[in-house]
Amino acid sequence: MKDEQKQPSSRKKTHVQKLVFSLAVLIFCALQSFAQDFGYDTTRSVITITDANGKSKRIVLDSNQRFGAPSWSGDGTYLVLNSGGKLWRVSVDGKEKPKPISTGTDGVDIDHGVSPDGKTLAITSGALFAVPIDGGEPRQLTPQSPSYFQGWSPDGKTLVYTANRGRGYEIFSIDFAGGEERRLVPSLKTSDAANYSYDGAWIYFCSHDSGNSELWRVAARGDSSKPELVLADERANWSPRPSPDGKWLFYLSYPPKTQSFPADRDVILRRIPLPGAKIKPAKVVDIARFTGGHGSIGKRPWSPDGHSFAYVSYEPPPPSVRIVMFTPSDLEVPDGANQRLTKIADSAERFLFAGMKQWGYPAVTTNIFRRETNGSAEVLRVKGEFPLSSGRYWKPNYADYVIDRASRQYEITGEGHIWWIFIYLGDRPTRFDDWRGDGVSREGGWAMVNYDTIPGEIRSDLGLDEGFNAQYFLKGSIHELGHAFGLPHAGPDIPLDLGNSLMGPNMDVYAKKEYPHPDHVYLSEASAAMLWKHPVFSGTDRDRVIQPRVKLIDYHARYSQTDDVVTLTGKLISDQPAHTVVVAEDLGPHEDDHWFRNHSARLARSGSFTVRFDHPPKSDVHYQIRFCFQNGCTTGDGTPTGYIQKSYTYKDGHFEFGE
Repeated sequence: MKDEQKQPSSRKKTHVQKLVFSLAVLIFCALQSFAQDFGYDTTRSVITITDANGKSKRIVLDSNQRFGAPSWSGDGTYLVLNSGGKLWRVSVDGKEKPKPISTGTDGVDIDHGVSPDGKTLAITSGALFAVPIDGGEPRQLTPQSPSYFQGWSPDGKTLVYTANRGRGYEIFSIDFAGGEERRLVPSLKTSDAANYSYDGAWIYFCSHDSGNSELWRVAARGDSSKPELVLADERANWSPRPSPDGKWLFYLSYPPKTQSFPADRDVILRRIPLPGAKIKPAKVVDIARFTGGHGSIGKRPWSPDGHSFAYVSYEPPPPSVRIVMFTPSDLEVPDGANQRLTKIADSAERFLFAGMKQWGYPAVTTNIFRRETNGSAEVLRVKGEFPLSSGRYWKPNYADYVIDRASRQYEITGEGHIWWIFIYLGDRPTRFDDWRGDGVSREGGWAMVNYDTIPGEIRSDLGLDEGFNAQYFLKGSIHELGHAFGLPHAGPDIPLDLGNSLMGPNMDVYAKKEYPHPDHVYLSEASAAMLWKHPVFSGTDRDRVIQPRVKLIDYHARYSQTDDVVTLTGKLISDQPAHTVVVAEDLGPHEDDHWFRNHSARLARSGSFTVRFDHPPKSDVHYQIRFCFQNGCTTGDGTPTGYIQKSYTYKDGHFEFGE
């Protein structure tokens, strides 16, 4: 055979080739081990096949193993997948478990693809290699490393790939039979993710020369020095995939300014008409939105008949809450710190779980903190680089610094964790005073509070401001943890006669108002609703990174003088399911948001809602509307911490509502 004649004829060349291949495998296996340390082996993957309109979808595989890059076989009966440095095949009817494919190595990168005739696999393992589909000896195709496979030409004679040959990553081509590699788009600084059109006329790819990834194409034959811009918008667009019937161009769209092609992001699989000879403005259609990115689309995601497209969505493991004990370089952790922090963690869990259950928002998880085998809370002890006298540790502007040191010291990976950081700067009267917390469900959060050595015992069976718990300012410590979970301030609803709210003012300020139960603390219904689907409490990370789109319609507000009640009605339109609406009511011009009354109500399946609040202030008032979503996000305007602001004015005994 012609291809066989291109194989090295001497044993010396064969041994050199095997040595290169083996070295590439060793390097790749090390990278695979590194990737698995980042939780990839615990991520749930769902392989879905959709039609070209996104209307008909079916799941082929739902697995707790991380699979990626589905590519169709030549006969359209199975998909080739990557996982753990190996290739696997799974039937498209979903009736069989994945089976390993022999490639002669365990070091196969995610960039692979089946040849048009279905007989050969192109694999990446440092360099590019070709392996018979039924297994055999790998044959090296590219002379240098790294080289990352991208696609086959329709006739199977040419391969395109991404490589760095001293100018950054660009796309190259090489003949399957052998020969010199060819740089395809020398006029651009960056080019990647190339794929042939099925008529062999064009190579579609992406470039981020502009600072944002855009879709381009270049002639596959003839002059390739004049690339053409296909699509550029505010989003970062990757992996263009022309359909076999020549009708569509599918691609993966990231949020604006996303750099490279990271995994586990809020992405959209999109479609535009495949351009003809001249590129024209195209209508963008969303096919699917999911958590994904790197690994979601293979090199040959279209079925041979062009009717179906395969992709992978992911569900990373839920984030965890990490307790950190931080000290300057010249201070040691006080004796008994782990025991005290365990009691604080016990109190936080008991309070939050009880409050959520009381309002009908019970947590799925049974604990939110990582525990040692003896049941005590896991505490990460971290020292700063500088002594107390440096003055660097008095203000809460170094949370990222502590998190980075803890992550490196304890080899903590993954995203979206909650960090509860206790700062010890010495015994009283020395203390860390500027307590802070911040976070959102989709990104995680942090809280920084003082660690106190004052003698006494934290008791989880008492309220947060009862007994020694009050002296320790336990309510304040858990208040900041609430901010790390993404909770905004939420003032007490005095008519409920429950005392102060967790996310309300500090207890001294509350007591000065002479409101009832100055030593009682409760979790508000609104806060319980916001926590309910947070990954830490729901136990699932499904779609956490997807930021919902929000539109409020049919909004109306009215006041009943007879009942002294304001009623708000409306309807949420969103691409993500929501369960509750929360309205934060400003009680007047002299109050801060610690005193905002919060009102909540469940949404109907249609998205409609009705919220009532009684005895509204007889003054000009603003109120904020937020929606709580099933993926844990809370938003009113579609941004991570945003809300819809409405208002009313009161004059001469009448309310006037702004629309």
